[in-house]
Amino acid sequence: MSLRKILNETAERIPYIGKTLTEEIRPRHALATGLTAAYLLMPGSSSGAGVLEAVYGNDNKGDTRTEMITLDTKAFGNLVKEDINDYNLRMNYFLRTRIMTDLDPADSEMDSNVSAVMCGKIMFPLDAEMPGNLSPIIESLFVPGKEFVPRIGFQYVFNTGDLSNYVHIIRSFNENPQTDIMTVNSYDPKGNSPYIRLETITNFGDRGPESFNFSLARIRLGADIDGWRLGYANDITGIGNGDELNQAHGVFVGRDF
Repeated sequence: MSLRKILNETAERIPYIGKTLTEEIRPRHALATGLTAAYLLMPGSSSGAGVLEAVYGNDNKGDTRTEMITLDTKAFGNLVKEDINDYNLRMNYFLRTRIMTDLDPADSEMDSNVSAVMCGKIMFPLDAEMPGNLSPIIESLFVPGKEFVPRIGFQYVFNTGDLSNYVHIIRSFNENPQTDIMTVNSYDPKGNSPYIRLETITNFGDRGPESFNFSLARIRLGADIDGWRLGYANDITGIGNGDELNQAHGVFVGRDF
């Protein structure tokens, strides 16, 4: 029996959220995911934090225009933080749920699309003679309705002043191996100040750059006012695949918790 099959069968037995982890996700399953994140963020359960962001705007592709609301919730934190001999062991979790609702008045009722990602990873930060923090990582990615995907790669974090830079390169090992390259660059002085964030994700198949699948970018331009971030949002998909770009632009409001 494969390791992924064992993990899936084990997940199915988890009380209350087992089916959420192994079935195609529906709106009610998002609640179970949120409750799980809330438990992990409770004092004493782990060291965690999160980000809640709501975006309202238009999803434009060609002559098609769709009015959308997107609610994006991210929870993350440390499960284990130990120093073993000369190695720093870190075990982290990351949960993300995106709820996209179509507000097109032509529809008889609102249509919702819910997606969720759960990820656990082990990191060994390297004491390298370079600015920032470089860490090899072993990761297990899970999308409800699909199987666990083991992944190996590294991440690099470099912060200077109010600028934050993050690079995450990871390779999956399953029947359809893929490589993801994610970058996040932000300027966030906190307090009443400007806020800028650029996030990009690029995905390749089994043959590296020759098997390019997709690339997307998320842009946020605004201000941080008393802990609330708000401003202009632009999510761009279809980059580099020869098709017409799909741009979803509007306004966003977000807050750390």
